Amino acid sequence: VWFKQLDKLIHYANLDGRLNVFYSTPTQYAQAKLLENITFPLKTDDWFPYASGAHQMWTGYFTSRPSIKGMVRQASSLLTQCRQFETFFSSDSTEDEDTSHTSYTLWEAMGIAQHHDAVSGTEQQHVANDYAKRLAIGINECQQLIEEKLKVIYPNINTIEFCPLLNETQCPITSTIQANQTLQLIIYNPSASTTEQFHYQLPVPSQFNYILTNSSNSIPFDLSAHPSNNSLNILSFTSSTSSLSTSIYTLFADSTKVVKKSKEKVMKNEAFAIENSVYQLKF
Repeated sequence: VWFKQLDKLIHYANLDGRLNVFYSTPTQYAQAKLLENITFPLKTDDWFPYASGAHQMWTGYFTSRPSIKGMVRQASSLLTQCRQFETFFSSDSTEDEDTSHTSYTLWEAMGIAQHHDAVSGTEQQHVANDYAKRLAIGINECQQLIEEKLKVIYPNINTIEFCPLLNETQCPITSTIQANQTLQLIIYNPSASTTEQFHYQLPVPSQFNYILTNSSNSIPFDLSAHPSNNSLNILSFTSSTSSLSTSIYTLFADSTKVVKKSKEKVMKNEAFAIENSVYQLKF
């Protein structure tokens, strides 16, 4: 329909005789401008900061609304994983394909959120809230899809929970592990290359010691103090996972062993400073 209407416009415009209207290309346009022998001005200053008027510099959008920028970035990574599980981990069974969860919801939300008035942060607050809502719905949909596929790969696992707030050292499933309870930790590598010694951190209760294994092999780890919760420690370990593959670890909360005390000193309400030869930051 769109091109039919354009064809009509081109036809009737050319009937006038004063115009030559046709479907052009960048090459044809550049060639026509060169034939005009125009001397173009030479620009030597920066394109940025961009200004739409006097004293109206568009620079804030590089850092404005960092939360929506971070959400878009994380959702983009999850969408890649979701599509991979949707494609690579599909079985030949028709029962496995009988699911209402797809990557389309997040794909659509990401398409909207990457608009130049969305991820840039130049939108009004109620619009930003709508973007975040759409992303959250899509993220939940993709997590459910990945959960379904993982249950096919690991049929002995009944419940799968995600920890999207590990950057805030929050993970409810590991933070509430009980005495002598076992958790399975599933790590997925969506990249095209093997991750070499990637570092992971999980909040765990401080009253237990822990045993971490992978295929019956003991995995070394460190326990350090949680930055804001005295009842928790941070369990840190490294892992190597092949591309487009999963690794599974077993975490056991051992209540019979003496808990390792963290040697890390956590400063609370103590003044300290970070400085170099030019600046000094006091906290």
